[in-house]
Amino acid sequence: MNGSMTAGPKPRPSSRKNWLLVLVAAIALLVVATPTASQATTLPPGNSAQQWNTIAQDTVVNTPGIFQNEALLYMAYVQAAVYDAVASIQGGYQPYGPNIAAPAGASADAAVVEAAYRTLTYYFPAQAATLDSFYAEAVGLIPDGPAKTEGIAVGNTAAADIIALRTGDGRQPVGTLTPYTPPASAGLAFWEPTPPAFLPPQTPWLRDTRPFVINSADQFLPEPPPALNSREWAEEYNEIKLWGRAIGSPRTQEQTDIAQFWATNVIRQYNTAFRDVATSHALSLLQTARLLAMGNIVGADTQIACWNAKYHYGFWRPITAIAKPDRDDGNPLTQKDLSWTPTLTTPNHPEYPAAHGCLTSAMAKVFSGFLGTNRIDITLTSTIVPTMPTRHFERANDLRAEIIQARLWGGLHYRDSSVKGVVLGRRVAQYVLRHAFQPTS
Repeated sequence: MNGSMTAGPKPRPSSRKNWLLVLVAAIALLVVATPTASQATTLPPGNSAQQWNTIAQDTVVNTPGIFQNEALLYMAYVQAAVYDAVASIQGGYQPYGPNIAAPAGASADAAVVEAAYRTLTYYFPAQAATLDSFYAEAVGLIPDGPAKTEGIAVGNTAAADIIALRTGDGRQPVGTLTPYTPPASAGLAFWEPTPPAFLPPQTPWLRDTRPFVINSADQFLPEPPPALNSREWAEEYNEIKLWGRAIGSPRTQEQTDIAQFWATNVIRQYNTAFRDVATSHALSLLQTARLLAMGNIVGADTQIACWNAKYHYGFWRPITAIAKPDRDDGNPLTQKDLSWTPTLTTPNHPEYPAAHGCLTSAMAKVFSGFLGTNRIDITLTSTIVPTMPTRHFERANDLRAEIIQARLWGGLHYRDSSVKGVVLGRRVAQYVLRHAFQPTS
């Protein structure tokens, strides 16, 4: 089961009794959700979909111990529920999950608030107090009446449907450590924990998580990395040894800044960009919800596929290949440098393919697919480099080209790894966008 629009639990039969029960429950929620002085908070800017995307982003990112790749799962859960809630009321697009019979005139804003709130409190009960405060303010701004009550009921159903659809999908609790042994096929190039912290492998379980839309995690498995005795490997090795070193590289300061720019948390970076696109293009509530769902579900499926490939090949990082004294590739065209360190700290997961190559390429396809043009004209933000708070990208391929260079300059990924990641990310995104979020006509 792949969790696409046709997968998962079948839509529940509608019944007047069940609908009335949901309405009664929603009315009860309104009674207890009246804002109080102690709950004072301020909703983020934007329409309700933008507001609750920001709230979801902050809820997920601020969860202690969460990694960015697993954070994408939770963002996908929330945005799928929000999209289904709005699409059920306003129509025009196929829902991700089961169809919901929404009453005519139901409030889409109320549905957004309820869907996001119920999904977030289910997965992040420890943050319920903050979420309760936002919820109280949000529902308090919607005029009372049947439209509000019916919208709340639709949002509640959408959240329940997504939670049911994704139950048992392989997700592990935040902070879960699972064992990993590199495959024998990795040979001398097997991955091992890297300095300075020598952390255990990050979320190997993600490789076995059920995707949202693609058929399987290995559907787009790339070919193996270069053989260690090949000239191609020697070229990859020597290139990153020169350009990715922390000290003594011919990089310019701008190139170093670009490498650091791309160390920004991707949940914040891309969701901020989605919200900016919604604002700059004056998107409707439905189209905003659709873009946010597309971006986060594509992102989740891309990282599931990327992690499957990473732990399938278990390929070593440059810091190991270049600087570890007891790990030699046996290639006469390469020479070790025991003093070599990368520009950026090496993440704790296998090298091939490059995760940022996978994700950024997929996001480039989301932007171009949604906007209907490769001239995406987007700006990404970062808080890491004071002299480089933003980067503007005119075309989708400009985004892809920069991430390949950035990870090389950062000393994290061989060029071929980022190229293969770019190909994987594009293929996953193309598949998802062909099979989900389509017009009903």
